[in-house]
Amino acid sequence: ADDENPLGAIGAREERHTPFGLAAHSGALRTRDGQMLEMATDAALAGSGGDVVRRGPRLRFATMRSVIEVSRTGTIKAPPAAVWATIADFGSAHTYFPAITECVLVGSGIGARRHLRTSDGGTTISELIELDHTAMTMGYRVVESSVPIEDYCSRLVVRPSAGGCEVSYSSRFEARTGHDPAEVEQFLIDQLDAAIGGLRDLHE
Repeated sequence: ADDENPLGAIGAREERHTPFGLAAHSGALRTRDGQMLEMATDAALAGSGGDVVRRGPRLRFATMRSVIEVSRTGTIKAPPAAVWATIADFGSAHTYFPAITECVLVGSGIGARRHLRTSDGGTTISELIELDHTAMTMGYRVVESSVPIEDYCSRLVVRPSAGGCEVSYSSRFEARTGHDPAEVEQFLIDQLDAAIGGLRDLHE
């Protein structure tokens, strides 16, 4: 309860072993503002007799990267099956992403990878991790990219709607250390919007 813990944090402990075979324990507390408060107690050898001297606890703050989630939805006046066929073809990204100039697909089915190159010289390698033809859902993760993102996963879903279909494009990621998360988020929002617009231009 918050009354018992003024930091309102959940503690976690781990044990690691030093090169000398001594155990060193550390704990981590996450505060309400998202920072990581770490408390650690180290063990070290001291003196010729091999006595153990324990130092700590010590406190240090480490900035946590925040997970960013973005989702964009658009309607397309075209049969859902036709739009889905484009999305389900993992090697077709260059046909609806305006910025992508080259898409090379390696492999097939789950685990296939596409190597993308953009008009500004950027590169991205993505891996297919989900493909459900019944639910018209495709998901992928980014393996490596010149875009400053980490742990990036996306999902596209096509749903029938009046006069056509609805496409939802959602992504979850972290901004790479040293880059403004807000700027990275806006860049990805623009990319998702552009992809949905590209699908619209392709099929309407």
